[in-house]
Amino acid sequence: NTPSANLLINGDFNSPNSGADPDYWATWTFGDTAWANHENNVGVTYDGTYHMVVGGYESAGAGCYQIAPATAGRTYQLSVLSGADAWWLPYGEMRLFVLDAGDSEVGTSVRPTRNPPD
Repeated sequence: NTPSANLLINGDFNSPNSGADPDYWATWTFGDTAWANHENNVGVTYDGTYHMVVGGYESAGAGCYQIAPATAGRTYQLSVLSGADAWWLPYGEMRLFVLDAGDSEVGTSVRPTRNPPD
């Protein structure tokens, strides 16, 4: 297989150049203490660019997602830079859901994110 272009639009979260939700991404939260923030916090950013800060206290959580097209039977490679802050319960997850043409889930992959990493 020949490598091809990124299937995600705005996969680096750098648009817009503001704290508004990132272009082409949907954010979600549950619970009263959840957040899904689009930030460029120079003190914590990996490379000086925008990124997502998501989470929640106690029974709350948040995230963001984008639905990207794919072709059945084709191999894809996904790379992600994610982490968790080193405070109480420093744990998060990166999840990949595979949907069929009718938007039914046909597969999933979960990768924990921890500080310190495994």
